[in-house]
Amino acid sequence: MAQLIYVIYLLSKIAKNSRIAVVITNQVQSSPNPYSVADKLIPVVGNAIAYSSRYIINLELMGSIYLRAVLKKSPLNAPASKPVMIYEGGFVDQGPNYLALNDI
Repeated sequence: MAQLIYVIYLLSKIAKNSRIAVVITNQVQSSPNPYSVADKLIPVVGNAIAYSSRYIINLELMGSIYLRAVLKKSPLNAPASKPVMIYEGGFVDQGPNYLALNDI
């Protein structure tokens, strides 16, 4: 765990000095406690990445090609979610009528 925290520290230092964004991914697993009222997904590595992150965005699968981007943590914005699709150029915002238009 100490090595992971050190790598995160180095990445944040490089990002700050170079003024670039650093994206770190983490795997999640289902909570084994069926009676848990908390979030059912827990990070495999633990919360070391979450504590050191400014933004946390979860991508949840909706149907076959749509995703929901859920903003969990942000210093400037309240938690929110937005339907998106991923193309070669990046994320594409889906308008408010994407479910009706595409029959998901």
